[in-house]
Amino acid sequence: MQHFKYVFGLFLVLVLMTACKPDASNNNSSDSTPAEAVPQGTYAAPVLPNPNKPKVQLLLRSPFWVAEYWVNHEDNSQNKPNQGRWWSLKADGTFTTGQWENTYSYGSWVVYNDGPKDLLHLDAVDDRLDMEFELQAVSSMEDYMSWSGTKTYKMSRIAVKAIALMSMPTKEQFGVQ
Repeated sequence: MQHFKYVFGLFLVLVLMTACKPDASNNNSSDSTPAEAVPQGTYAAPVLPNPNKPKVQLLLRSPFWVAEYWVNHEDNSQNKPNQGRWWSLKADGTFTTGQWENTYSYGSWVVYNDGPKDLLHLDAVDDRLDMEFELQAVSSMEDYMSWSGTKTYKMSRIAVKAIALMSMPTKEQFGVQ
């Protein structure tokens, strides 16, 4: 009987260990790169965006916000390599991000106020892609915005002209080789 309890206990531990493995298909499957291409990490639990905020309404109106221009005032060599970065913000507080036809990561986003400033905080599972921007000027047709990096994540020297697109950007659209 003692031997049976030992074998049963070992079996139970193995079943629990197997059941606790992360599901490889749980990587925002349809629009994400393969699991091995997305570094694993953590991100804050999504919070439903406030649909009464005008900037939230604007961000959710377009499937993709794309960096038409990315300006790093400290390191100009980073400007062209960051053109075509995109963010697809969802109404459930999650997002995916990438560049051109590549998806790099996913996570949660929130717009919050810091005094008079509207800030967009992007917390990606790949911590290298965590970002925060102050949402500044909006065009009269609401098809592009100016985003200014904040001190969070050491982005205060970055400015982005983000444009609204209905589909994932391509290099051809932007005349990039």
